[in-house]
Amino acid sequence: MSISTSKKFYSLGEAIEFSAQVYDDAFNPVTDAVVKVILNHDNEKTELTLTAVGSGLYEGSVSLKDKGDYYFSGSAFIDNKLLGDDKGNFNIGDVEIEFVVPRMDYEFLSLLSAQTKGRFFNSDQTDDLLNELRQIGLNSSKEKIVSSELRL
Repeated sequence: MSISTSKKFYSLGEAIEFSAQVYDDAFNPVTDAVVKVILNHDNEKTELTLTAVGSGLYEGSVSLKDKGDYYFSGSAFIDNKLLGDDKGNFNIGDVEIEFVVPRMDYEFLSLLSAQTKGRFFNSDQTDDLLNELRQIGLNSSKEKIVSSELRL
């Protein structure tokens, strides 16, 4: 049996996703096991039962409210017989999602600009960007709206 989280570092409020694989002694997938995960943090325990998704795979998630280091242990049982266990850890902190992968995601940004009818410019296309902004400025309205309130 093996169990893991989808990543090692989470932001506060983010769902912690667990996945487990359960096999018998002949390495055949076990689809009817009971897989439990116990989370430990600052002497507090939380228990989670994972759901079978087929082919010996089990999944589950939990949202936790406290920052810090968490340790988990998971066990798989059939008819109260232990098939295997595993353990691991993760951290919940002030992780800003933007800083997890600090490199630009060109594929995502290109897709986002295409879906929103925008444009994507690489860092070597600053002249094109400036020309586009100038063109937008020329085509924009020059109307100015002034409003005021008078107290009576």
